[in-house]
Amino acid sequence: MSLSRTARITAKNLEVVERNALWMAPLLGGMQSQVVRTIAWHIEGSPQDEARHLSEQDRVSDMADQIKRAKDGQMEDVALNVEADAARRRHQDLIPGTGHVGANWVGYITVTDGTERGLADVSELIEDAASRAGIRTLEWLEVDSATANAFTWPVGRGIAPANVSIGSKVEQFAQGKEAKEAL
Repeated sequence: MSLSRTARITAKNLEVVERNALWMAPLLGGMQSQVVRTIAWHIEGSPQDEARHLSEQDRVSDMADQIKRAKDGQMEDVALNVEADAARRRHQDLIPGTGHVGANWVGYITVTDGTERGLADVSELIEDAASRAGIRTLEWLEVDSATANAFTWPVGRGIAPANVSIGSKVEQFAQGKEAKEAL
């Protein structure tokens, strides 16, 4: 018998740090104990103009926060600086003519073990590794675990389409495109 448990990773649960290509190393190979796990990421592209609008909102919010901190005589917040720099880079990536689009994403991790105690132990090990990878919280999907497990299969689609503007819906309809439904 094998028992499984699946957790979701969203952007709000990530630490605000600059990342490199090895940011997930603690989850992929940096564990001291053997843990049967599957990790999957699902990405949905979003129209450039919508992504640019969201990046502009982020930039304005970050600038307002920096101005408020300066007015209040507070020290510089390094996390806020990292967020502001990321928003600036994202805005630069989305300049018209670059061909870049926005992206919505979600990650899933499924762990498996033969006993309930073993499953609890490997869940703790995965949470520790996730913490070392800069993931503050794993959202364990206890109620929907059997369904969520499929999100880590190669055929799973674990992201719901983002809410798109009316203009984008009309444009997609005119092009004969229809959004697929997520599982």
